[in-house]
Amino acid sequence: MGIQVNKVAGWGTRDFKPPKNWDDRLETLYDMSAKEFIAWMALNKDEIATHFRSTGFNTVDFYIRYYLSLIKQKRDAANLASPASCCVHDDEFGIKGAIVFYPMDMKSCQRRDDLIDYLDESFESRWTPIGKGIYPFNKGEVPVGVIAICLFLGVAEIIPKLREVIYVHWS
Repeated sequence: MGIQVNKVAGWGTRDFKPPKNWDDRLETLYDMSAKEFIAWMALNKDEIATHFRSTGFNTVDFYIRYYLSLIKQKRDAANLASPASCCVHDDEFGIKGAIVFYPMDMKSCQRRDDLIDYLDESFESRWTPIGKGIYPFNKGEVPVGVIAICLFLGVAEIIPKLREVIYVHWS
């Protein structure tokens, strides 16, 4: 065990205050598989839709069908991140109040202990606004998967504050 660099690109805010039962909510998310979480999304698609503002033609139904199709294809299902890993928040070692989310199908948004990052980064936590969309999303468009995780965790109030960022912290 040693020092580990954690780097994530996603949608985040530095204005996060965990609710009182935050640890219980996270624990419930940790216990869910991607398939179980997608089933939860399908049951709650109307609530998700109230927070989704697409600048394109895609809808909440489209994304849920897309996620379900990935689950049916074992090869693609293995490339989904666990729902809990898509929420990056570490007040102990990271920047106080920082939280970042990314969709389950964008597993490459987060990496840990990458040798190049270890050599390239200073030992300072870093928060860098991107200022443009994260492909395939337009700037300011928060993905359905991110909205769903926020709703599941009971922190819908931060959805309007989420912006595209790169967040680096050490643990």
